[in-house]
Amino acid sequence: MNQVKQSVNLNESGAKTVWASYHCIGERATQILNSIEQPYPNISDLDTKDLQECLSLFIFTDNANNYVSEIDDCIMQYKDVFIKNIFVFDLHPNDRSQEFKARWGFYNIFISSYFTLENNIQYYLLFVNHFIETVGLICMGYKEWKYFTGQATFITAGTTSTYKHAIGSIPVNNNIKRMMLGLVLQDLTMESVKENLNELRSFFDQLPDDVDGIWQMSPHVGNPHIEYIVGLGSVPTLSNLNL
Repeated sequence: MNQVKQSVNLNESGAKTVWASYHCIGERATQILNSIEQPYPNISDLDTKDLQECLSLFIFTDNANNYVSEIDDCIMQYKDVFIKNIFVFDLHPNDRSQEFKARWGFYNIFISSYFTLENNIQYYLLFVNHFIETVGLICMGYKEWKYFTGQATFITAGTTSTYKHAIGSIPVNNNIKRMMLGLVLQDLTMESVKENLNELRSFFDQLPDDVDGIWQMSPHVGNPHIEYIVGLGSVPTLSNLNL
């Protein structure tokens, strides 16, 4: 595994009232975002003040192939508000990912081979809320997450309740390219931190050498677990994805 990066706080959100908002294009995206508990509001619910202070816009779409013009229109509408901070998330795989990355700047495809699509999206948004928006003890910030999002194409997110068995819970194989980990410890005593970090080191030792990883330790304690976002390489066949 490449050297695990630890950064100073580069969070650009400042004291913004609303850190992010979302917009759905397509019936399935709308149904899923309405059905899950998640930390960010629909952009249509923001007043003028909150809209001006909001940092990022997440666009979720059923299938980007079918909604190119609608996505273009949404980006054009808000490009002066969210300058280079609009992120497109596709709920359906396609073979135009590089074209869409070039067109929109940030484009990711959720895959549901490991969790349901609903859980995948929920875990992703909670990870952003817990470990990108919230300043941690060892901190990765908005710039790191933005870089990760720009570099990855196929993504999956989730949570595991055990440090010792993280290697079996997180989708680690020869297809993994990038990974962001958010750590919640039982407590911040030296003994507890040392135990958890030793288990984490064992996990890192089992990763492929070319994985680009970054992690953050949450200031909150209790209910120890790991939250993660994983960026995968190309998926061999679309039929292998459980969509």
